[in-house]
Amino acid sequence: MSTNSILKILNPALAIVLIFQLATGLLHVIFTHEMFETIHGTSAGIFIILVALHLILNWNWIKVNFLKKG
Repeated sequence: MSTNSILKILNPALAIVLIFQLATGLLHVIFTHEMFETIHGTSAGIFIILVALHLILNWNWIKVNFLKKG
């Protein structure tokens, strides 16, 4: 599977998890404390993994555009 094919799946998943993180963070008052910790914490772990994958898959682009010398 090519990098672009993976990113076509990864990027929307990353956006959905980000929106979910924001929603659970802003609406935490409707959850019990234990439920909020479970949902928000699990979602945060997934978000971190997806961000790491996103950075790994885009590392060459990052190097060319942001880490070039001179």
